[in-house]
Amino acid sequence: MIGCCRWAHCSFVIGREKDPSNSEVARLIKQSLEQDQRRAEAAKARELMQQLQNQSVEDEVMEPELDEEDQRTLANAQVFNVNRLLGV
Repeated sequence: MIGCCRWAHCSFVIGREKDPSNSEVARLIKQSLEQDQRRAEAAKARELMQQLQNQSVEDEVMEPELDEEDQRTLANAQVFNVNRLLGV
């Protein structure tokens, strides 16, 4: 077996950073957390945009329900506008 030592002695040194304010591990963790936050914000923004798009489509599709009097008023207003445009 090449590159494998079954009885090799390994030593690990565990300690603290000499200068915690310049810690590479802390910097990497901070970057990772910032990326996670940006991803979450972007996902939330996409979700809100989708909801707005869905709402605008629903608003366009929905027609107001008019009772008979409102329908007559609307019809009269449309006739008035057509007559006005024609100069009658």
